[in-house]
Amino acid sequence: MKNVIPFLQIVAAVLLILSVLLQTPKAMGLGGTIGGGSDTMGGYRRRRGFEKKLLVASFILLGFFVLLSILSQAVGG
Repeated sequence: MKNVIPFLQIVAAVLLILSVLLQTPKAMGLGGTIGGGSDTMGGYRRRRGFEKKLLVASFILLGFFVLLSILSQAVGG
C-alpha cells in the first residue's frame, strides 16, 4: 500500500497539470485584462461544453490529489 499511494499521487499530479494547461484563459493577454476583448466582455465569460467538463475534472483531480496527500501522511507516519 505504501508504494501504490505515491504512484497514484504522481499520476493525479500529472493529470491535474495537464487539465489546467488545457484550459483556455479567461482573458487573452493584457488587452483582454484591460477590456480590449470586446467579444469576451472584459475577459469574463461562461464555460460551456468541453471547457466546463475540463474545469470539473480539474476540481475532481484536485480533490483526489489532496485526499491522496493526506492519506500518504497518515500511512507513512
